[in-house]
Amino acid sequence: RTPLLCSHHTRWASYLDYYPPLRPFASLAWLHLRRFHARCAATLPPSQGAANELAARGIPRLVVWPRGVDVALFSPSKRRAAAGSVPTVLLVARLRWEKGLADFAAVVRRLEARAAR
Repeated sequence: RTPLLCSHHTRWASYLDYYPPLRPFASLAWLHLRRFHARCAATLPPSQGAANELAARGIPRLVVWPRGVDVALFSPSKRRAAAGSVPTVLLVARLRWEKGLADFAAVVRRLEARAAR
């Protein structure tokens, strides 16, 4: 049998919080997620925080597999911005409320207000 690895990218059960009629099904969603992950040789969450959340929900065999920006190479301390320049903000995500779009919009509004001063 070939071992199956699962790369954890999506917080499926937490999506139900954004759709009130579906909230009662959260425990059922976790039941199915536990069954799926139990069949995997390992589940690879992107951070220790994500691993802790999955472990608290009964997901076994977690191995942190960090992804994303290498903060040693890309750090605000290495930035050379022109005086008076406006920060650049990037959101890489599907455009869905569960991705934190309200928070992103609030940050953009604050940056725009600061730039207007």
